[in-house]
This record gives sequence, structure tokens and C-alpha cells, in this order.
Amino acid sequence: VFMQYGIYTLLAFFIDKNLLNQMCIFTFKDQTFTLPVLAIWLFTASEIWSIGENIEEAGGVNYPKRLIHLIDKKYQDIFKKNNNE
Repeated sequence: VFMQYGIYTLLAFFIDKNLLNQMCIFTFKDQTFTLPVLAIWLFTASEIWSIGENIEEAGGVNYPKRLIHLIDKKYQDIFKKNNNE
């Protein structure tokens, strides 16, 4: 899995540098995010979510799932639809 993330990240850097000319894709609180940065955030979030699911499956508490209520309501619905809750 981490080899795939590495390849995707290198691909994101290549696309960002050669095609997008390091264009800002997203701005949040005076921080600009380029494609590689967003890719790393996405990979990190998916791994944290996966770890939470694995802990829950083993009988523990899925903390990422418990923290969903801190997210804006419109984004909470995305997680709930995926979990059939």
C-alpha cells in the first residue's frame, strides 16, 4: 500500500510541476495547498480511518468515527452514507 502511495505522490508532484505549474488548488485559512500536499493529506486521512476500522473490528473503540460529530454537518452525511448509519 505504501509503495502505491509513493508512486501516486511522485505522480502528483510530476503533474503539479509540469502541467499545473504549482497552481494553488485549495486555500484554507491563509494556507495554499497544491496537488501533492492534498494527495498526502488524503492518503493520511484514509490510513487513519483504516486504522480506526481495524481497531473497531478487533473489539476496540474507533476514535476517528467518534470524532465525526466535530466535522461540519454537510460532511458528516458523507461519512454516514458510507457507513449505512
